[in-house]
Amino acid sequence: MGQQLTRSECERLIAQAYEVARRELFARQVEGHWEGRLADSPLATAVAVSALAVYYRARSGRIFAKGPTSVRSADSGIGAAGEDLVPASAEIPEPDAGLIARGLDYLFATQHRDGGWGDTDADPSNIAATALAMAALRLTWGTERHEQAWPLAEGYFRRQGGVDGILARYGADKTFAAPILATCAVAGIVPWECVPQLPFELAWLPQRWLGAAGLPVVSYALPALVAIGQLRFWAGGGGNWPVGLIRRAASRPTLRKLPCLQPPSGGFLEAVPLTAFVVLSLAGIGLCEHPVVLNGIRFLRHMARANGAWPVDVNLAHWLSSLAASALSHFSPQDLERINWEWILSCQHRKSHPFTASPPGGWGWTDRPGAVPDVDDTSAALLALAVRRGRVSELRSATVCEKNLGGLLDREALRSDFSALDAAAYQGLQWLLNLQNPDGGWPTFCKGWGKLPFDRSAVDLTAHAVRAITAWLRLIRGTPARPAIGSESAGRASPNVVGETGSWRNCASLTIRPVFEGVLSSRQVEVLGARLEAAVKRGVAFLRKHQRSDGSWIPLWFGNPYLPEEVNPIFGTSRALLALLEVMPADSGPVRAGVDFLVRTQHSAGGWGVYMPVAGREGSTPGAPAHQPGKFSEKEVGGPEGQGFWQHRQSEELTCRSATGSQNDEPTLGPGLKDEVLAEGRPTIEETAWAVEALAAFAKSTAHPWPEVEDALLRGATFLASEFLSGGWKAPAPVGLYFARLWYYEELYPLVFGLAALGRALCWLASR
Repeated sequence: MGQQLTRSECERLIAQAYEVARRELFARQVEGHWEGRLADSPLATAVAVSALAVYYRARSGRIFAKGPTSVRSADSGIGAAGEDLVPASAEIPEPDAGLIARGLDYLFATQHRDGGWGDTDADPSNIAATALAMAALRLTWGTERHEQAWPLAEGYFRRQGGVDGILARYGADKTFAAPILATCAVAGIVPWECVPQLPFELAWLPQRWLGAAGLPVVSYALPALVAIGQLRFWAGGGGNWPVGLIRRAASRPTLRKLPCLQPPSGGFLEAVPLTAFVVLSLAGIGLCEHPVVLNGIRFLRHMARANGAWPVDVNLAHWLSSLAASALSHFSPQDLERINWEWILSCQHRKSHPFTASPPGGWGWTDRPGAVPDVDDTSAALLALAVRRGRVSELRSATVCEKNLGGLLDREALRSDFSALDAAAYQGLQWLLNLQNPDGGWPTFCKGWGKLPFDRSAVDLTAHAVRAITAWLRLIRGTPARPAIGSESAGRASPNVVGETGSWRNCASLTIRPVFEGVLSSRQVEVLGARLEAAVKRGVAFLRKHQRSDGSWIPLWFGNPYLPEEVNPIFGTSRALLALLEVMPADSGPVRAGVDFLVRTQHSAGGWGVYMPVAGREGSTPGAPAHQPGKFSEKEVGGPEGQGFWQHRQSEELTCRSATGSQNDEPTLGPGLKDEVLAEGRPTIEETAWAVEALAAFAKSTAHPWPEVEDALLRGATFLASEFLSGGWKAPAPVGLYFARLWYYEELYPLVFGLAALGRALCWLASR
């Protein structure tokens, strides 16, 4: 940053950046909410191209096996030559011929120098994306560009271990490994014997039994279980005769389940990879006229982008909108009036979901029909609704500034009927309570599916649920969810508010409906409060148990592809701290240990995280990454202080461990990273924002934060502000983890997370 800035200069810089971020966020609002834009994905593009190619091959009579209701005869199999797999261009009509051609152009342009592909255009090569891109090349073979790309791709695939490398990447979870290898088998890259046989016959069982059945796929992958399982069975053989007999008998009944799982859009989970895998599998066994295939093709056509790429999903509209509402509430709550709250309420699921048998009450990530209700999105909605509900209620007891609350002081708003909001919140809270696992944590979709990582209780999900429940508990108990802007403490009350001219006026006459009035009786509210308190206690115990010895927490749904084990302790730690600070003193052991971890892992420039810009972004050459893709190895760790990523600090070993003092089985951060320097890379906007938000919440909650915390917070917020003022926020980092460890970035993440961090930092500065 150059010369040292004074505290007042930092505050002005942060305030300017906040206004920039706020303006940019609202410039992207659509009808009162946000849709965002997910990253272009080479992986999703490869699967979509492969699915279209196999579909047209099946229509011409060339299939891989005769399925239970095939309408065409089977041919001789996969063959070894690429030419045998390719549908003639004349057999593919528009618009699909153009979609395939543009998709291939995109894949050729995003191949890395090492021969591989990443999940997005901004992350390093990995074997999964590379294998699927190779399958797309084999299934569309026929140009000089194919011949140029293939040797590099094949070399990368072999160096990463081939089939063994794919299986090792996903371990016991076959949700993604089986579809990848099946696609490669269809393309003739690997033999069918290498493809795991998914037990699709178990989908014949009632939904409520599946959690106990020990499926090798996660709870949201039933369409893949059926489609990939049947492709593998009919194309590669299904085992000994008793099992084969059962699978033959189960083929038709399980196929009949697929239309019930497919939403009107045609996209399973509104996801391109899952939908394309199902289309490819059913077409591969001759079911190219099946309604599921035709609807899936329609979805793939709709999702294709003008540049030839496909994203992994349609959007994260609800997730982004609820996060934005909470982010704006910290310092510009008047902006809450610019949000379409009816739209957020409309995203709540009102019926039991066919995918997971989830009861009504939860929210998914988008308003599209293929979304599945989950803990993260339900918690985000409940937090946003609590902000909406609580800001009005706080006017009864908190001294607030009308300049900051703006439209919320409108008398009509104060007297608004909150019946619909309260009823939705009650259903959402019940949904969360019913999903809490026996270990006290919350999973993503289904209670009790604890075999695979993406179905187990997770730190980030639990922290989010604890925050959401605590926000509504405070409303029930009549205490503010957080200190009002400019107030000295959370619990201080005043019967007055400040008028436009600065004069005081009494607002005792402004009647506000109590929470859940008209929805629940007073006795029911009391019972609900007791259940919520018990759930929070169990959730906090889960968080304490899973804190690591270095003070950090490891999340599930965010990571960093450049760090060992691809974990993101910055996100996990910041989310856990935000939850614990709602229910624990700031000087408690777990909180202090988590704060110390964030302070110790700050970059010397002021940011957090590590990102290696990939070619094609930020002015680099398309098709060639700025950094040779791959994880940091032990040899790459090191360098003088101030030049690398992790700022080196001499500190005594943390004494705060988990509540039990025992270690858990979560992945480590890797060799030598604790007090070392990563010599390459730059901080990310997202990870810096997560850390700054948590540190600001900590500093605001204590009268005397450590000097090191204040220093780290100011430097972090200033770094973040400089990125917004210089336009650096326009390059989002691939820190999001989609289903089955698939990387993505979202163009609104820097704005949404940055606003939350800058807003909390400004609240802290205003309170000093």
